Amino acid sequence: MLVRKISAGALAALALAACGSTNAGSSGTSGSTGTSGPAGTNTTAAVTTRAEFIAQADALCKTAHARQGAVHGKATPKTTAAELVPLLRAQAKIAKTLSASLDKLTPPTGDRATVGRFEHAVTELNIYSAALANSIQANHAYAAKALALKLSSWRQQETLLGQGYGYKICANGTSY
Repeated sequence: MLVRKISAGALAALALAACGSTNAGSSGTSGSTGTSGPAGTNTTAAVTTRAEFIAQADALCKTAHARQGAVHGKATPKTTAAELVPLLRAQAKIAKTLSASLDKLTPPTGDRATVGRFEHAVTELNIYSAALANSIQANHAYAAKALALKLSSWRQQETLLGQGYGYKICANGTSY
């Protein structure tokens, strides 16, 4: 049984710590100036500076923070493995939504590769949150432990990449 191999409380702490917590005091957001366009195309007005791009991305991350805060607040050290599954799925959905929203922004031309690496890390957080939920539900203790560690590793990558680029809210490790 999964609970015997790795305690639910320890797994919850590892999994949700990897996915951050709410930081309601964050600031520095700015609105996005979007335009309508066909599906699958960038619908945000072209950004001319890194500061403008960061402000738009941080505004998206602020929304993700609020959603993640609601999810994170439901987990405690007494959270069972079964109770953790829907929280991880909700977390995966938040990361997926954030990744899709960030992808619609247009970074400054010289920053596309760096921004792409950050967005990839957010996508991986979606993938590993969902995979961890599936492993817990299937009672695959060893896989769950490995996935929780991988999720934590991607959180660290996401945070470091964001800090290196200059994000303020997106880089504080609390987006989802």
